[in-house]
Amino acid sequence: ERMEELYTVGGYAVKPNHVCFTEVITALARCKGLDDAAERAEALLDKLIELYQASDDDEEMKPTSKTFNSLITAYARSKHPDSVDRAQAVFDKLCNFSVPDAASYASLIDAHAKSRKSDAGEKALTLLNRMEQDSSVEADLYPYNSTINALAQSFGSPTAANDAVSLLERMEKG
Repeated sequence: ERMEELYTVGGYAVKPNHVCFTEVITALARCKGLDDAAERAEALLDKLIELYQASDDDEEMKPTSKTFNSLITAYARSKHPDSVDRAQAVFDKLCNFSVPDAASYASLIDAHAKSRKSDAGEKALTLLNRMEQDSSVEADLYPYNSTINALAQSFGSPTAANDAVSLLERMEKG
């Protein structure tokens, strides 16, 4: 806010950009003990989007996948019962501004794992399959490991263990 104020009133060369916002959102995502960290981070993302739209599409203000990924991570770490739904909404918003990368998928899959919902593994597998179909995504191990974790956290799912074994075998085959 201070950077924006200085820039607005005096033309100082401290114009806030997507990098500044992303770093603060990332700091909030890593913050422990702050119950509303994810909500505060989302308010910052909304502000960045507002500034970008008001700037005639200034690329310096355009949120990147890293910006969205940090917010998805904040929701994955949140204790709120609807955090996985909010993480999904952020992922959907990301698709309007940028292309999801492997970290985007992994962060959302991680949010599902941490939700401990019985369908977390199933949703994680669906996301992993979507990622594999997306030719623009260069997958690394993180989304796969996060999916296995989501399957392990799918309490009450009769197929989760078999799905995890199948995924591991699929990974071994390359």
